[in-house]
Amino acid sequence: MTIFPKLHEGFRICDSPGEVGIDLVMSSITGIADLMKYLDENGIKVIHFDWSGFVNGESRLFVIIDTRNYKKPKENILRELKSVSRAITEAEFSPVVNGKLIYTRSLFPLLVSQSRGIILPVEVAEGMFEIFKDHFGDDMGTSMLYHLGYAVGVRFYERLLKPLEPNSLEELIQLLDAHLISLGIGVMKDYYIEVDDKLWLRFERVWECESLKGKVNKPAGHTSRGMLSGIFEGYLDHRVVVSETECLVLGYDACKFEVTYLK
Repeated sequence: MTIFPKLHEGFRICDSPGEVGIDLVMSSITGIADLMKYLDENGIKVIHFDWSGFVNGESRLFVIIDTRNYKKPKENILRELKSVSRAITEAEFSPVVNGKLIYTRSLFPLLVSQSRGIILPVEVAEGMFEIFKDHFGDDMGTSMLYHLGYAVGVRFYERLLKPLEPNSLEELIQLLDAHLISLGIGVMKDYYIEVDDKLWLRFERVWECESLKGKVNKPAGHTSRGMLSGIFEGYLDHRVVVSETECLVLGYDACKFEVTYLK
């Protein structure tokens, strides 16, 4: 499967002095087509753009462009943008820090299923593993990661999955896959429901296992195990045990989690 990563970029470190950011407000999605046509006709390359949903009839757009081929003063761009489409109601340059970092303030906060979300880079989260291991040792650190994941899984089910009212275990798994992909946690490769007391799921690119590949020599999906435990216990209203029997760090192409119902 070819993966095309989605960029969550509310800022960018400039590669050249010709890069600028623009915050726009639009009253219609047609404003995007008009914007792209204008930029193309003026030899302006789009480096990145992101947008909000419509709120009270308005959507906000954050665009980073390369103006090196634009022959007129940069200030003209804002005036011209407001004239190319009636859907573009506001346009202003995005803030710049230290002459290098372009960012937007207009796409805050982030929402996940109408709840506020945050983005935490994997490199930052890796510090959690290191601190737990250094301060509490392997066994206690692993236990704490599992229970952290379990607490996340309980809320994950209650806030994100239960309101969608899955009418079968298979539908719950499919809803889970959709959420994990959209949140960047992992991508389900396949799954199998065995009789009525066991199932397994395999995920590619599980974030914590991918980040620990080459650093440990045993299954590393501790928070993922915990999260799956919290989710399936919430749906089944029954205690389960989740084991990771295959893992990226051991050379497998995916992480396999087996879910067993406790008798």
